[in-house]
Amino acid sequence: MDFQRLFDILPYQEVKYPTHIALARKEGIAWKTFSTTQAIVQVNRVSAACLQLGLVRGDKVAIMTHRGSPEWNFLDLGMQQVGVVVVPVHATVSEKELIYILNDAAIKILCGTK
Repeated sequence: MDFQRLFDILPYQEVKYPTHIALARKEGIAWKTFSTTQAIVQVNRVSAACLQLGLVRGDKVAIMTHRGSPEWNFLDLGMQQVGVVVVPVHATVSEKELIYILNDAAIKILCGTK
């Protein structure tokens, strides 16, 4: 299949591998896993939240969480589905740098995880 959009990958995978692990993160000594179907649910929750917040295509939202985490992927893909422009911010950025990024990029919302 020829993908045109990143968020099309999970539905494609769901057809073939709905219960296989799509994403995982380490929690202590154990792994928290998300099946393809569970990942799609999370991505769709983010899309719905964006719409509830009144975000529209072209609005800019900053994501500040650990890259490579499942949550990063859920936020990124969910926002892409509704046309929001994702502005990644590294979790170790200083307060001064964060303020600059938010102002320079005209960020509407800063989104992240603990």
